[in-house]
Amino acid sequence: MSNKSVKADYKKLMISIVLDIVGMATYLIPGLGESGDFIWAPIYALIIRNLYHSSILGFFGGFEELLIGTDIIPSATILWILETFGIIKNKEFQENYK
Repeated sequence: MSNKSVKADYKKLMISIVLDIVGMATYLIPGLGESGDFIWAPIYALIIRNLYHSSILGFFGGFEELLIGTDIIPSATILWILETFGIIKNKEFQENYK
């Protein structure tokens, strides 16, 4: 039985948590709500794209931010968990950023 260690990037985790908090914060400002997501979604998509080196993850992250009622989902933190535990393998990073 092999013992695979998980190498966690805690700086990336902190950035992911902050991104999720900012995404949820649009509901805390009265009157901003979903309209704030039109400003935040492209910024979020670019940060996710650069953080996880994947245009696909950036696209879906930005799209999720635009959907009504999905701000409660901590997508960036979920991506960190999936990447850290090897559930998603970033082929784009391996091919383009060696």
